[in-house]
This record gives sequence, C-alpha cells and structure tokens, in this order.
Amino acid sequence: MPSRLYTLAIWLAFALNSAASADSPNILFVFADDLTYEAIGAAEMLDIETPHLDQLAKQGTRFTHAYNMGSWSGAVCVASRTMLNTGRFVWNARTSDLGQCVTEKQFWSQRMHEAGYQTYMTGKWHVSTKPDKIFDVVKHVRAGMPNQTPAGYNRPKDAEDYANGWKPWEPKHGGFWEGGRHWSEVVAEDSVEYLQKAAEDDKPFFMYLAFNAPHDPRQAPKEYVDRYPLDRIRTPENMLPEYPYADAICGKGLRDEKLIPYPRTEFAVKVNRQEYFASITHMDDQIGRILDALKKTGKANNTYIFFTADHGLAVGHHGLVGKQNMYDHSVRVPFIVSGPNIKAGATIETPIYLQDVMATSLELAGDAKRKGIEFKSLMPLLRNETTTQYDDIYGAYLGNQRMIKHEGWKLIHYPKIGVSRLYDLNVDPQEMNDLAADPKDAARLKQLTVRLEMAMDALDDPMTTLAEADYLISTQDAQEVQPIEKSKAKPNTKPKAKAAAEPVRGPWAIASDPKLPNVLILGDSISIGYTLKVREALKAKANVFRPCSANGKGAENCNGTTNGVQKTDGWLAGQKWDVIHFNFGLHDLKHVSPANKNINSNSLDDPRQAEPQEYRDNLTKIVAKLKATGAKLIYATTTSYPDGCIPARLPADASVYNEIATEIMRANDIEVNDLYTACHDRLGELQLPKNVHFNGAGEAFQANLVANAIERALP
Repeated sequence: MPSRLYTLAIWLAFALNSAASADSPNILFVFADDLTYEAIGAAEMLDIETPHLDQLAKQGTRFTHAYNMGSWSGAVCVASRTMLNTGRFVWNARTSDLGQCVTEKQFWSQRMHEAGYQTYMTGKWHVSTKPDKIFDVVKHVRAGMPNQTPAGYNRPKDAEDYANGWKPWEPKHGGFWEGGRHWSEVVAEDSVEYLQKAAEDDKPFFMYLAFNAPHDPRQAPKEYVDRYPLDRIRTPENMLPEYPYADAICGKGLRDEKLIPYPRTEFAVKVNRQEYFASITHMDDQIGRILDALKKTGKANNTYIFFTADHGLAVGHHGLVGKQNMYDHSVRVPFIVSGPNIKAGATIETPIYLQDVMATSLELAGDAKRKGIEFKSLMPLLRNETTTQYDDIYGAYLGNQRMIKHEGWKLIHYPKIGVSRLYDLNVDPQEMNDLAADPKDAARLKQLTVRLEMAMDALDDPMTTLAEADYLISTQDAQEVQPIEKSKAKPNTKPKAKAAAEPVRGPWAIASDPKLPNVLILGDSISIGYTLKVREALKAKANVFRPCSANGKGAENCNGTTNGVQKTDGWLAGQKWDVIHFNFGLHDLKHVSPANKNINSNSLDDPRQAEPQEYRDNLTKIVAKLKATGAKLIYATTTSYPDGCIPARLPADASVYNEIATEIMRANDIEVNDLYTACHDRLGELQLPKNVHFNGAGEAFQANLVANAIERALP
C-alpha cells in the first residue's frame, strides 16, 4: 500500500502542475555531503575513482573554485543547506524566519513549483522546515548524519586496534546500513523510480537528490574499501600531528575532530581516507545509476544537471579532521554543470559560492527577477559574458574564525586569540606557508584585513570588528539546528560584552587632553574608514572621538537613522561636545527583506531600510538631539556608489537622500560637508570596485576634507 500511495503522489504531482511548457528544461540537482573539492577524479589531484562524475565533467563545465560561505553552527551542513534553499547569505539565512519563508513560498523548491515544475526530493535534508511542506513529492528524508556508534570514534589507534575494531562494511554498526540497504543505494533507487514516471509526462521536473555520503560514519561495501589498499593512499602534503590552534578555532573535543586519535598518525589518517574514498566511489556508482536512468527517459538533452556538495572536509589536512575550518579542503567543493548549450570539457576558475546553483536554476526556469535571492546566477559565466562573480569570497565559523579570499590571496583570522594566517594561493595552494608575520607582506595583510571587515559589515556579520571579537551568539544557539528568528530580537542592539580586565587599549580608545575641544564623529563604515586619519590630522588641536567598544579595539558602525534615533542619546552621554560631524543615509537607502528590515536584500524590488519619508522623520529627530548639545554641527553627505553593489542600492538614491538631508540641514542652519560631490567624479580612483567602500587613497582624501571642515569649526 505505501508503494501505491507513493506512485499516486508522483502522478498527482505531474497532473497538478501545468504552468511550465514542455520545452522548459528539467533540473536535476545532485548533492553530496562532506565532499572536498579535490576528491573527484576530474580534479586530477587524488588517486580516486569517480568515473561517472568524471564523465559528467567531460560533457559539461567544472567550476574549480566553488565555496561555502561558512556557518553559525557546529553542524556546518545546516548553514550551508539553509543558505542553499533560501538563497540568502550566511548571516541573513541564520536570522530568517523559515516558517514565514514557507508561507511566502520563498524556498528553492517552492519557487520552482511556482515556475511550473514538479518538485521531488529524497535523501538528506537538515533544514529546519519539513520538506513535505515545500516539495510536491518526497520519498526518504534522512537526518543530518547516519547514526555513529562509540566504536566509530578515536580510531584506529594502531593496526591491532583496526583489526579488532569497527569496520565500514559491517551492517551491525547501523549508520548507512540502517534499514537494510545502504542509504546511497536508496537515493539511487528512489531517483530511478521517479525518473521512470517522469519519462511518461511532458512537464518539467526539479529533482533534489541529496546523498548523506561521504559524511561519517564512512561506510561502504567491502569491495569498495578493498579497491583502496593503504599503500595506494597518500597522506596529505600538509598533514600535521595536531593543528596548533585547534582548541581556539573549533575545539579538539568537537565531534568531527574526535574521529581520529591525537596525535594524528600516518596510519590513522590513511585508514580514514581509505574509507572516505570508498564511500565516494560507492556514491559515484549510485550517481551513475541515476544518470543512466535519465538517459532512458529520453529527456537528457533537455536536462541541466548540477553536482556539488555542502562543504568540504579535512580528513588529515593541517592536522584537522572535520569541516569546521577556513582552509580550502573544508570550504571548497566540486561543482559541475551539464546541460543544453553548456560547454563540454570546460573549466572555470572564477570563485563562486556553491549556493549560486539556486539562482542559476531559477534563471533557467524563467524566474528572471529572482526576488529576495542574494546569491547570483552562474549563467553569465557559463555564457562567457563575464569573468567575475564576486569581488571577494568570505567565510566565517561561529565567532572563532573569519576568512577573506581576494585575487589569489587568503586571510584567515582567529578573533578570539588575535591570530592571522596569510597565504598566497597562487604559489601555495596547500596553504602551508603562513606569511602573516613576514614584513614584506605587511601591506597585503592590512589590505585583506580591511577588506574582511568591510565584508563583515556588508554581510551583517554579528561580530562588530575582528579586534573586538564580540560574536554574541551563544554556544547553545550555535549548536542548534533551528535558526533564530531575528524578528524576536531588538533590531540593531547587541548584549553588552562582559567586563574584563583588559590592559591593552585598542586604536579607537583615546586619552583625551582636557585643554583641547572635543569632537565626535558619527556615521557608518565609510566614516570608520577616515576617522583615525582625521584624529591624526587634528592631533594637538582636538580630541577626536567616535563610538567604540569599551576597550577601544573596535569602532561602532552607527548604521541607519532607525538605529540612530535609538542610540544617539547614548553616543552623546558623558561628554561635552564642541563639534559633531555626522552622516546617515547609506544604510537607510539599501534594500532589505519585506519581512525583516535587518535582513539585506539584493533585489531593488524590495523596500529600503528607511523609505524617504521615514528617513526624513528619523534624521529630523537625530538633528534635534544633536542640536541640544550646543555643539557646532557638520553634516557629511552620503557618498555615491556603483550599480550592482551588495546589498542592493539604487545609485540615484544617494542624491535623493542627500537632497532630503541637505534640506533638513538648511532648516537648522547646519553646515554641509559635501563628500558626495567631492568624490563623485573620482570614484574610479578612490573607491573599491563594485563596492560602497573606499580604498586607502579614498579614505585619505575624505579624511582631509573632514579634518579641514572640523578644524574650521573648532572654538
């Protein structure tokens, strides 16, 4: 009876969906778990057998640098899959109300359904909503990982321990063998069954086929393990007995890290990689069954096939085992596209995010606007219309790690211990030569640190600054599958950090001279870029302050006027001010989610954080608070920015909001420092590409203008 009901469900799904034409391409998405970028034969990096994926790469295009953006959870797959299915960048995905996403039909499968597709899912889910609410047909829904037994951890200690211990092919250990059939084989069987039904219908399908493999427990039939004798396995070139910062970045007691004993030995790493490779090759054979079934439908020529994974895995690299780190082996994944008009046998080295697959499939399905989606379609790259996708690749793991990759260089920073690691990937792809302490690369380190902090700001990272390391999501929250609903928290407020005996004062702290006038600078990240330079220019002339952390390690971004109305009293408290230089606008005019103004949007169809009338009202309130201090006030106009910035901002809106602000300043007899006009014709020289932020020359240029304006106003 269950089988008949399932068959009926498939037929009903085809019967009820009729919006898409028969010519619309089918989308077949195959998703692996814990699969590092190097672990397919087509990458030509490891001695591993994946003939079916290799053939897929030959008939399609392989992206060599696909990344996962990071995680707010120790279970990195939760964050990766939530981003994938909502289309939102990591911190916006974390705070998304998934129930509301379901109601508003914002999930990937729901958007495909609205485009007229029959949607099908089987395998691993690990997203905090039930798949049967958002897919037309669901067969098996697997947990985040198969059950792992105590015997599967801390092994093998030596050859004797291996001989007497856990074996990946023994069904008595459960895991992938639970239910009587290996879970990878079940995904293939489910997929073949669905494709046989799809062959009899003209309507397009969207298939979401999610393997749990090669996640641990890394189980496969014995014949697959036997194909990888230990003398065939090579240990990673960057293998270490123990990563020097393991405790700080993820914890040596993390579940993944407990799979292999400390110190890591060649034997233990080889055994674990043997089982990893066997699981991958077994999965590849199941993918082959699915691809064969697709060919038999007669629909292969009108089907786009996407293959990727939720993140990578270390398995011995750098002395690590899991995916909770920012090295390429753990954040970078294979990514293959095959289908109509996709160039065969091609590779694209442009860095992308794996979650770009969602936007790509929606474009292929005819959803041109892709409203509310932050990730980008890959079609312009595949059509050779562009060679860039993102200016930088950003990564994060809880409050422990941050990463930026730019032009072949990577900076990894560990905020809690103040350690940076710098790698030139152009000559050091295995990330073995840390250049952070090399004086020759000091400028590069500084440049990437600035870019990383700008990315943190643009992506609504909960950590204010790297120096402050004020990631305020609890450990409990980080371990839960359920993302927090940001609407339940007060907007733009963060719990106060615990008081600590901190002898070191950061660069934003100031030892004021009581003989000098006091200057306060308020504004967003643009003003953060020039504040310290202004302070230096006015040394011995004024005490230049801006809101910052208690220890002075991090500057506070004042954000938009909604935040300003709430916080201005606090910024003004405890000091007599002689001059206040301020700006609001860049955050107000950015586009945000209709459901939550604290979630950025890439769509110009979505509302602004503060629409013009709200901006006018808020700024008027802020000005009244500032005037009450008796200080000389100077307002800086919002600088312009190019089209295509993330989050979405309409370039013309800078003028609209500046006009409103200027009108308010005139009415209150407040001087206007017109940074917009001063910078506008020199953006190519002063501003970072496709970015609201300025380069070093731009910050210095603005600092000179601001310092001069303030100096003229000093008593």
